[in-house]
Amino acid sequence: MELSGNNFISENEVTAETFNGKLKHVVISCSDENFSDNYGLIGEHNGMELVALQHYGKEKAEAMKIKEGWYFVLRALTPEEIREIKFDARVSYLEMMSEVI
Repeated sequence: MELSGNNFISENEVTAETFNGKLKHVVISCSDENFSDNYGLIGEHNGMELVALQHYGKEKAEAMKIKEGWYFVLRALTPEEIREIKFDARVSYLEMMSEVI
C-alpha cells in the first residue's frame, strides 16, 4: 500500500465493505524513514471514517498520469463526533430495551 497526499493506494481491490466495522481503532504505520507525515495519519486513531473510495483502472490511470489502483481516504473522528456516536448508541439501546419490556 502506498500513500499519496492523504490518499491511500492499494493494488488489491478495496470496497466500502472492506472497512465495515473495522475503523473503531486504526493503527497506521510506515516503514519508509524518509516519509513526511503532513496529514497526521501515522499513529493510532480511535475512530476513523472512510471519506472517499475510487478505483482507477489502467486506462483511466494512464490518462490521469496516476498509479492504477484503489484510492481511499480516511479521516479521524473528532472527540465531539465520538461522543455523539456513543450517545446515539446509548439512546438506541434504551429505546430497544424499553420496547422489550
